[in-house]
Formats: sequence, C-alpha cells, structure tokens
Amino acid sequence: MRNNLSRDGEISIILILGLTAAIVVVGVGALSFSSNESLISGSFGKSSRAMAYAEAGARDALARISRNRDYTAGVYTIDISSPTGSCATVLDGCASVRVDGTTSPKIITSIGTAGTATRKIQVDASYDSNGVITNKTWMEVRESPTVSTGSATGIGDASATLNGWTNTNSNSGVLVWFRYASFLPANCNDAFGTGPVPSAGISKSASADPSSFSHAIASGLSAGTKYYYCAIASYGSSEKIYGQLFSFTTTGASVPPPAIPPTAVTVSATDINDTTSVFHATLNGLANPNGTSTTAWFRYSALLTLVCSDSFGTRVPLSGGTDIGSGVAPIAYSQFANSLEANTTYYYCAIASNSAGTSFGSILTFTTPANTFPSGMAVTSDSPPFITIYKRSGDTFTKLADPATLPTYAAYGVDFSTNDDYLAVAHSNEPYITIYKRSGDTFTKLADPAVLPGSDGYGVAFSSNATYLAVGHYSSPYITIYKRSGDTFTKLANPATPLSSRVRAVAFSSNATYLALASDSPPYLTIYERSGDTFTKLADPAVLPPNNGYGVAFSSDDTYLSVGHSVSPFITIYTHSGNTFTKLADPTILPLSTVRGTVFSSNVTYLALANHSSPFITIYKRSEDTFTKLADPAVLPPNNATAVDFSVNDLYLVIANIIRSPDITIYKRSGDTFTKLADPAILPGSAFGVKFTNQPEIEP
Repeated sequence: MRNNLSRDGEISIILILGLTAAIVVVGVGALSFSSNESLISGSFGKSSRAMAYAEAGARDALARISRNRDYTAGVYTIDISSPTGSCATVLDGCASVRVDGTTSPKIITSIGTAGTATRKIQVDASYDSNGVITNKTWMEVRESPTVSTGSATGIGDASATLNGWTNTNSNSGVLVWFRYASFLPANCNDAFGTGPVPSAGISKSASADPSSFSHAIASGLSAGTKYYYCAIASYGSSEKIYGQLFSFTTTGASVPPPAIPPTAVTVSATDINDTTSVFHATLNGLANPNGTSTTAWFRYSALLTLVCSDSFGTRVPLSGGTDIGSGVAPIAYSQFANSLEANTTYYYCAIASNSAGTSFGSILTFTTPANTFPSGMAVTSDSPPFITIYKRSGDTFTKLADPATLPTYAAYGVDFSTNDDYLAVAHSNEPYITIYKRSGDTFTKLADPAVLPGSDGYGVAFSSNATYLAVGHYSSPYITIYKRSGDTFTKLANPATPLSSRVRAVAFSSNATYLALASDSPPYLTIYERSGDTFTKLADPAVLPPNNGYGVAFSSDDTYLSVGHSVSPFITIYTHSGNTFTKLADPTILPLSTVRGTVFSSNVTYLALANHSSPFITIYKRSEDTFTKLADPAVLPPNNATAVDFSVNDLYLVIANIIRSPDITIYKRSGDTFTKLADPAILPGSAFGVKFTNQPEIEP
C-alpha cells in the first residue's frame, strides 16, 4: 500500500525549482509530436511534473523543520510557475504543503499540481532531541489511507501513551490501533506482542488531511524496560497498513523476571574404559540455567532405574556440582564416575538446580567392558618371604608364586600403582624400597633407584597417575619422593621444609595435588601441596592429632583426610576447602585404642580402622560429615591390627595383624554387615601392611 520514495540529503528548493522549469521547457518542446502521441505524453508529463512539485513542497517543509523543530503549518502553497507564488489562479505549477505534529515525527503532506494532474506524497520526518532530522520515510498517497507511528509520551514506570497519525484519504470505515512488546519484532505486524490496543481500535472519519490518534497504557508495563511499538490501520474488508517501529523505555529500575527452574538433558556417556585398570566413565549432560545461577550434577546406579531423581544410586560429585552460570543457553558439563564394576550396565541422568527448582534429565545407560586384569592383594610381613601376593577367584584368595627377588628384610608399607603395573614395598635394610613390575601374575624386581631412601622404609604410596612414589622412612629427611619415567624412578629434591621424625604412613590425594604424612613427633600430620615436581608444606591445621601418627588416608573424592594415632580420640578426621584442612567433630563412639591403619571405602560411605587392641577393627558409616560406628563383625581379627584396606568396589575388607594367626582377616560386605571369609590356604606370617589391587572385583 506504499510507494516509499527514499531520499538522501536535502536538495535546495532553488535547485528543485530549476529542474521543474526544465521539465516545463521539455513539455513545450513536445508539441512537435503527433496529436495522439502528444495527448499521451502530455498527460504523462503533467503527472511527472506534479510529482516533482509535490517533492519540492515536501523538501521545503523539511528545510523549515530543520531550522525549527517546532514548526507546523496548516496549509501553505508554493507557486512554482508564477512569480507571485500565490497558486491563487494558476495551478499549472503549484505545491500545497501541510505540516502536522508537535512531537517526532513530523507529518508532511505535499500535493503537487500540474494542470489537471495532481500527485500527493507524505513524509514522516523523525528528529532527535537536538532537532536534527534522523530519519525520513517517503510515501506516495493515492486512494488508500496512510498510518504513521508517533513518539510515545507520558512515559512512567508502568505506563505510557502511544501516538500515531493517519490520513484516511477520504476513505470511510478506517480503524487504527497499536501493538507493543518488550522484544524487537522483525517488522511491524498485527501478530507480535500485545494488541490491538485499544482492543476495538479507534474509528477515524473520512478526511483528506492527516489527524492524530493515541492510546494510553495506564498500567502493566515493567519499570526500566525498553518497549517496541507501531501504529496499524485498516479499511475495507481486510486491508491493513503498517506504520514504522518505534521504541520507548519506561522509567524506574528494571525488575528482573521471576526465576524459573533450569532444564537438564542427559547426554551419552564417554570414556567408558579401564585404561587405568579402574573402570570408569565420563557422564555428560546439558543444563540451561534459564537466567538464574545454576548447579548441575549426575546420579548413577547399577540397579535398574526408570525415572531420574536425586535419591537413587550414587551422586557425582558427592556434594555441590558444576557451576553452570546464569545464562539462557544450554551449557555442556561432565563428571567422572570412578570405581565402577566391569561388565556392568549403569543407569544415569543429569540433574540441574537453581533457586526456582530442580530439573531432571532422562535416564540413559552405559555398560563397562569385561575385566582383563586379575584382582587380588599384597601383604607385607616381618618374616620371609616378606611379601605375599594373592589372586582372587570368587571369595577365595590363592597365594601366587613368590617374586624371584624378595625384599631384604621385614617389610611394612605396600602399594600398587593405580594401573597395577607396579608394586612397591617399603622395608628394613638396604635398599629400603623394592619395586616390582607386574606382567600377568608375575612380579619382577626393577633396578633400584639411583638414590635410595637411606633408612628403614615404613609408609609407601603411588600418586593416582603413577607418576610419583613417596616413601616414609626412619631417619632424615624422613620422606623421599621419586618421579617415574618408564621403569626408572628418579629422586626429586627434598621439600624445602624439613621434617623432624620418622614418617610411618604416607598418602596422596586422588588428584595427586596433596601428600599427607603421619609421623612420630609434632605436628604428627604434615601436608604438602604439589606444583609440578615441587612439594611445599602447607600451614598446619588449627587442630592437630594429639600424638604419634600411624595411619593416614584421603577419601577418593578428596573431601576427607583421616589420621590414625595414639592417644584419644585415636582418629582425627578433616575436611578441606582449598589448602585449609578443618577438623570435624569426633565420632560419638571412639576407637578404644591406637589406630595403626585407616582407609575410606571407594564410595566414601565407610571408614575402617585397624586398632592396636580389641576389637582390633572399627568401622564407621558416613552421613554428610557425621561418622557413626557400626556393630562389630561377628568374627574379629585375632590380635593387634596393623593395617586395613577396602577392595576398589568396597566388596571386601582386609585387616592385617601381628603375632597371632591368621595374620590377615578378610571380610565380605553386604550392606552394613561384614562377614569373615575362610582364611587363605597359605598365610603370610605376622602382617604389617596390606593393599588390594586397583581392579574392579569381578570373577577372573
């Protein structure tokens, strides 16, 4: 319904009048054509001249507005063909101009007349607060009505008045209205946002001149919010005409929309393998915060689960989760699920939560591959062969053939590398540390490190990536740390802060960032932070163990650190944030004697202690930061316990003890009940250390 005539810049009225005069001369020269041709071309020439006169009038009005933004005029004329400029009697070169509107935009209506021909154009001229014209919309007005959007007025926190102009062009039945929205539509249309307002429209009388209309939005707008709106007109049965899109911003501070829950989508798991000999998988998901700060996590279980909830199976991480932010687009996130069983189908789902609620993804599944490694344990003792290695089949542990080269004397600490390729034994007499490499069921001694610990070895531990090996020993520097490259272990520089006494136990955190030591003299617990190959002592915890430390262990998620020691409470448990380790409240029921070994279950549900005196074993179950003692097993270890370990899937628990047979007591767990298994056919002798392999517990 529009013929938009876009123009750049203002052409002076003098230039336009000159061009118009040239058109008149050309029109006179056309008399040499034949009569029929002259009639046609003459009619066309008059129409063209009338359009030129209309444009000349519109540009004159634009020039006046540019000099005075408040300029309006009912009707003024420009006589282009007569020096008098009155258009009173001569209409062969006349422009009649009207300027309406007290605010932006100005509505210019210009009618050009050339003899019997007339052309009518409308220009909507928008201007800024300085009166500078910023936009001009040109249209030729023919039979249809026109509509123009005007500037909003009376803008408040929740209200505004929408304004517009229309020229019905003498058409009857013209209705006008507005639409508005807080988002920018692609163009003015009668479907976006809120509208029509008013709902019945505004009826306009037939007229040849522009007239204004408005609608007051009394309430319901949001403070500090930008709105987009436009004027719309209709006439006849269904014909609609659309004005320009304008905007305004309500006053006051914007009010954030109410928070809505996030959305969560479960994505296929990846990295399902046993490359570290501990089966694991990466759980993947998408979470959309929908504008509110959101945290996301996962749940998984080996039990058939059809509907996602935050109560089934295992939560990863155990607390907290991935910070998804507060955007409005889906964000990918992942968590590592460790210590899985081989050849097992797991059910898992994504969960996301914010202040508005919690959302759950669908249940998906993945299956771990079959186990290709044996499972078993190694036990150290003070009599030959000093190291005894067992392989498990069902609930039976069968002694393997001894390594060809044995430790040189009484052995204490023992540890498998995470991938079970290496076995380290700390013992008395040089070389103080003996390292084996495994191939199937055969353990072959490696060449000794070039630099040895220097005194009897007690505690030993591999880092989770099998890159570092720490050995606690009897004399200065009390701790020796090696870095592995292939089958070669090279001593690193000693930590800058020296120790003052024998280190009995060592433990790396699961992320290999921290190394904790239990020792014979204050502070009894020393914690180092690793950066590259440098180990730097942290500030001591505010509350320290009260006496000699014997055992130390991190939980698999690195949330907790436990220290076994002499003197009540015998066990001290810390939680940590960054580099700060904070003591938890003691368990309500304490161990009855010195704790010589401590270990968390892989799922961080249980904490088991090896005690110096009866009942020789203490087992706690964790709920958040509270550790509650379980009933003692029906059959207890026979004597002083020295070490304790859970199998990687928490199915088995073993206690080492000295002096009295059976030297090791192996339990199988069912829920919170630990039932003693039959003793191995061949026992190790007085046992000081024990460690399960790191493979999931399945049948070989």
